[in-house]
Amino acid sequence: MSFPSSQRLSMWNILKDLLRMKPLYFLRVSLLFFLENFLEGFGLALIVPVFYQILGEGQGNSSFAWLEKIFLYFGVQPSIEVLLLSMIGLFIFRGAVMYGSKRNISNSSGLVLKELQQKLVSSYLKGNLGFFQSSRQGVLISSVVTEANRASLSFLYLSQWISFGFSVLLYVSIALYISPTLTALALGIGLAFFYPLRRITTECERVGSQATALNAELQGDLSESFSMIKFIKAAGYEGFLQSRLFQKIGEFQTNWSQTYFLSGAIQIFSNPIGVLILCAVLYAGQFLGVASPDLIVFLVAFQRLLPSYTSMQGIKNNLFVSYPGLGQVFHMLNESEKVKERQGGESLSEFKNLEMSQVEFEYVPGKKVLSNLNLKIEKGEMVAFVGLSGQGKTTLVDLLIGFYSIGRGLYKINGKSLSEISLDSWRSKISYVTQDTLLFHDTIRNNILFGQEGVSEQEMKQAIELCHAEFVYDLENGLDTMVGDRGSKLSGGQRQRIALVRALIRKPEILILDEATSSLDSESELLIKNTLERLKSQRELTILLIAHRLETVKVADQILVVHQGNIFEKGSWQELAENKETFFNQKLILNH
Repeated sequence: MSFPSSQRLSMWNILKDLLRMKPLYFLRVSLLFFLENFLEGFGLALIVPVFYQILGEGQGNSSFAWLEKIFLYFGVQPSIEVLLLSMIGLFIFRGAVMYGSKRNISNSSGLVLKELQQKLVSSYLKGNLGFFQSSRQGVLISSVVTEANRASLSFLYLSQWISFGFSVLLYVSIALYISPTLTALALGIGLAFFYPLRRITTECERVGSQATALNAELQGDLSESFSMIKFIKAAGYEGFLQSRLFQKIGEFQTNWSQTYFLSGAIQIFSNPIGVLILCAVLYAGQFLGVASPDLIVFLVAFQRLLPSYTSMQGIKNNLFVSYPGLGQVFHMLNESEKVKERQGGESLSEFKNLEMSQVEFEYVPGKKVLSNLNLKIEKGEMVAFVGLSGQGKTTLVDLLIGFYSIGRGLYKINGKSLSEISLDSWRSKISYVTQDTLLFHDTIRNNILFGQEGVSEQEMKQAIELCHAEFVYDLENGLDTMVGDRGSKLSGGQRQRIALVRALIRKPEILILDEATSSLDSESELLIKNTLERLKSQRELTILLIAHRLETVKVADQILVVHQGNIFEKGSWQELAENKETFFNQKLILNH
C-alpha cells in the first residue's frame, strides 16, 4: 500500500489518491450530484416564462423561449399554474435526490473511517514486537483515533467539493447561455479578487501537517504521564508536569484556532466581492440590451454561483487541513507492513522438545546480544534462566516465543525449524506471564477469561485455587470486581496471581514466567513454588522461569546461567550451588 506523502499537496494529487481508493463511490456520488444540479438548473430556467406570464408578454427573443415549446410538444399549455407546479415538482424531486446523496456521503464517510481504523488495528497486531517497542504509544493511538477521523473527513470534503463544482459549472453555463459578455465581466472581477487569496490554501497545508504532529505529541505525553502518575505524585512533580502539558495544550490550541480561522477565511471576502459583481452586472446589463427576465435569471445564477465558489474554496482549505491525516494513516500502515510477522507454516499438534544451536542475535547491527548460544529443552522439564541484569535472559525467551527471527544458527521445535512452523500454532501452546503484569480495565472474571471461550466455573475455580488467588472471593463483588486501569485497584502480588490464573486457564503446554513472582511476598512466593512443583510433577507442562530471586528456581530440572549473551553454565541447583568455583555460586548466590 503506497501513498505519495513526498508530493506537495495539490488538488490534482488529492483527487488522484482519493479517486483511486474509492472509484465507485465517487462515480455514484458524481452521478447523483449531476442529477441534482440538472434539476435545479431546469427549475431556475422556468423562472423566465413565469415572469413573462406575470408581465402578460410573449417571450419573443428570450434565451429561454424553447421551454415553452417543450410543454407544447407534450400537449400541455404552459400557463402560469403549470409552470409553477412544474417548478415545485422539480425542486421536490431535487430534494429527494439531495437526500439520497447526503445519506450516501455520510454513510460512506463513516464506512471509510471504520475501514481505516480496522486496517490500522489489524496492521498493528500483525506487526512484530519491535514495532511496538520502537513506536511511541501516543502516535499509534492518535493515528487510529484522530488521524483516521481526519482522513475520513477528506472523503467528505472532496464529495462536497465535487457537489459545489457541479453547481459552479451549472450556474456558469446558465450565465454563458444568457450573455457571454456579462459572464466574462463577472468572472473577470471574481478571479481578480479571489486569485490572491490562494495563499490561504498554502497556509492550510502547513497548519494541517502541524496538526498531525501536535495530536501525536499531546496524546503521547498524556499517555506516558498518566502511566507514571504514581511516581509523579510521590515526587511532587505535578506542577512541573502541568506546566509541560499546558505548553503542549497551548500549541494545540493555537493550531486549532488557525485551522478554524483559515477554514472560513475565504468567506470574509465573498460578500463585498459579490456586491461588486452584482453592481457591475446591473450597470453593464442595461447597455447590452439583456431582457429583464433573462437578466433576473442571470443575477439569480450568479447570486448562487458566488456562494458555491466560495464554499468550494473553503472546502478545499478544509481538505488541505484534513488530508495530512490520511498521509499519517498510510505512513503507519506502511511502517507496520515493513515489520509484519511471518504468516503461514505447518501446524504444530503438540510440543515435544526445542533446540537452539549456535544462535546469534542482535537488535542493532554489530552489537550482539546473544552469541553462539546452545540449549535443549524437553517436554515436561522445568528450566530456569538466571543471571545478572542485561545479560540476555528476556531476549532469549523472546526468541523462543518467536517475537524475533534469529540472526544466525538453528532453532528447531520437534526437529523442525521454527521458520517452517506456523507462529500462531506455536504460540497457541504457550502462556506467558510477564514481570510488569498489566490487566484490562474490566472485571477479574473477564481478565481471567480473556481470549478464552467455554471455560466452566469449576475450571476457573480450580485454577484460582492452584495459584492461591482465593483473595478474589473476599472482594466486594468477587470475580465481578472491576480492577481499575491496568489493574490499579489491586496490589502487585494480586495482579501477578490473577495473571497466573489467566495463564493456566488456557491449559498451555509451555508456561513462561518472566519474573512472575517478583511482586509476591515470601509466603505467597512459597505457595507459588509449591504450585510449580505440583505442575512439574504432572510431567505434562513445560515450565520456563526467568528469575532473580533464586528460591523459586531450586526445583528446576535445569538452571541455565545466562552471561554476556551465552549459556555460561548449566546444571541442577545441587550441581551449581555445591561447586564453589561456579559463576552461579560466586556471583548469584553470594549476591542474593
